[in-house]
Amino acid sequence: MSKKLSVRVERVADAIAQYLIGNPHAADTVAGIQSWWLSGAAPGVNRIDVETAVIALVQRGVLECRRLPDGERVYSLKRIDN
Repeated sequence: MSKKLSVRVERVADAIAQYLIGNPHAADTVAGIQSWWLSGAAPGVNRIDVETAVIALVQRGVLECRRLPDGERVYSLKRIDN
């Protein structure tokens, strides 16, 4: 069962989704998403809200997560294989 997100986190999730509409090949860490993807749409958003929004988008099937050899997680738009 998924937990209902706060309005603030939903807005962050929406801003991430909007960023991906214009940049469908983008991939980044939570820190990169916070610094680059959201710099114009949601300036000053905190890391916990970004991380919560990213996790929700992964659970919804919007984002996918890749783990790099150093353990860092990178998120990108989920690809649909035909």
